[in-house]
Amino acid sequence: MQVGLAPSLKRAGEFKKRLHLPVFHACRITDMATARHATEIFAADLFRGRTALVTGGGTGIGLAIARERGRLGASVVIAALRREVLDGAASEMREAGIDATALTLNIRDERAVEALFEELGAQG
Repeated sequence: MQVGLAPSLKRAGEFKKRLHLPVFHACRITDMATARHATEIFAADLFRGRTALVTGGGTGIGLAIARERGRLGASVVIAALRREVLDGAASEMREAGIDATALTLNIRDERAVEALFEELGAQG
């Protein structure tokens, strides 16, 4: 059985290239102390003026990625299915000084993903 990206995620990669939006994929972190130290080497404004879209950004690794990109200056858009979780995560990030927006999104809905990238592209 071959496993690959859903068509909507493949298309998201194409949109990412066209719009110059970073799309972050979660990775497994086994040593949190090392992970925290590694990110401290980056300039605080590394992603200033950029928008980071993080799906699954309301909890877990997705939320950690969103926080870190925001800490490095990106405007963060977190997207997932559970609105109440997203709102809490975005509120927490805004309290920490991060420009965060929460959007409800089903990444399995190809049209919804395309519409989100079109909207983000139109915002600049």
